[in-house]
Amino acid sequence: MTFDEFNLLFLGMVAVMLLYNLAQGYLRPERAYRDYSLYMLCWLVYFGMRYRLIIEPLTYEWYSLVRVAVPMLAYYFYFGFAEALLNLSHRLPWTKRLFRVVRIGLLGYVGAVVVACLLTNFWKTPAYELIHTVVRVALAVTSVTVILRAYRLSDALVTYFMTGTLALVGLGLVSMVMTFLMDRLPPGDEFYKAPLIYLQVGVVFELLCFSLALSYKSRQTEIGKALAEQQLDTEREQHQLERLRARFEAQETSKLMTDLRLRALRTQMNPHFLFNALNAIQECIITNQNDAAVTYLAKFSKLVRLILEHSDKPLIPLTKELETLRLYLDIEALRFTESFDYELRADTHLDPSIVSIPPMLVQPYAENAIWHGLLNKAGDRRLKIRFTSDDDSLF
Repeated sequence: MTFDEFNLLFLGMVAVMLLYNLAQGYLRPERAYRDYSLYMLCWLVYFGMRYRLIIEPLTYEWYSLVRVAVPMLAYYFYFGFAEALLNLSHRLPWTKRLFRVVRIGLLGYVGAVVVACLLTNFWKTPAYELIHTVVRVALAVTSVTVILRAYRLSDALVTYFMTGTLALVGLGLVSMVMTFLMDRLPPGDEFYKAPLIYLQVGVVFELLCFSLALSYKSRQTEIGKALAEQQLDTEREQHQLERLRARFEAQETSKLMTDLRLRALRTQMNPHFLFNALNAIQECIITNQNDAAVTYLAKFSKLVRLILEHSDKPLIPLTKELETLRLYLDIEALRFTESFDYELRADTHLDPSIVSIPPMLVQPYAENAIWHGLLNKAGDRRLKIRFTSDDDSLF
């Protein structure tokens, strides 16, 4: 295999990798993909210029310009790619200033090369090649220094990047040494005797490592997004649970407050009603109304028994509430010297044995009606209590 044949094979491999990376960069518009694509494009131009059909039309000035300027532009994008891929500006802050200085220096050097090749004859002097060699060695030393410092990060990305860079630097140095030793090598057109072969192998190996690093980073980014979404879903569920818990606690608190109010209403009748009922029964006994005393004493004892039975129940059938109200109103009737009548009625569509209400719910209202309304009213006194309902409520 000759160098030209190997060079075509190399150009094909780099072109395929470039197209693949461009497609990935289109799907993920990140700086790392952009700089990596431009980095590969520089190598494609540099080694494409070595193809005979391209190199023959070039003048010596343009050939010398491309031979020096394009690899420097490749280094320019290389440092940008390294910073974006490894996030060095945050993980190794000192590299941010270093890379800025190096990239500005590279642009300045490329500008100087353009002037030297197109406006002067400096490119013909040995100093031109010496300066180029010094710059190449300085860039290699800078790359190795950064890689060795970044190696402490113990990251898979750093491992991929370091492996590719060291391969390119090592084989690039071999290519440089081969260039100086070409005159001492035995004649022949074997491809392994061409110095650029070793640089091309280093470039291919480096590009493979960089592609693996980009794939690894993309995978880690996707995993990070999935974990972030999972964490967000967990936080949302936790927030929903907290809202439900708060709502449940509010409902429980409201229910407790309602129970306390109902208990308070139930106990409101105890002091006055019991005292007045006993006094009324006592009055019947003193005035020799023995039958009435026995009747009301039986009702009083039954009322007290019902109240005690219902005191620990949140709901009782409406029939029990009506029974309690009748006993209560019969006993309250003893306080009236004149006529007192009452009416307890449930609508026909209500089944008192099925409908349930809190015990002693209506008694405080009946007591207020008697105390503050009927007791001081002249003439007939009549209390009407009616139970009715709509779809959801009882009145």
